[in-house]
Amino acid sequence: PGVSRRHLGSFSERRIEIGETRVAPGATAVEAAPAAPRFLFVMQGDGTANETPIRKHSLIHIDRGVTVAISGGTELSIFTITMPAFSAEE
Repeated sequence: PGVSRRHLGSFSERRIEIGETRVAPGATAVEAAPAAPRFLFVMQGDGTANETPIRKHSLIHIDRGVTVAISGGTELSIFTITMPAFSAEE
């Protein structure tokens, strides 16, 4: 409860994905990057990312295989971007 996600689009065969995550005050969203790096851009609000303070215009980089816990201090609105996945040969 307190977390909502909206898928805005997927582009190309590499599955670049754009979305939005909203986190209510006191709620925690777990964001992961299982196959490709991700960027999270805070459009509104403040809170923490793995206990590091974040606020409006903060950028969070999530490496492949890493998980980040995002907690809302105030209502957070986060723009999410999943980058293309490349194999070791590419």
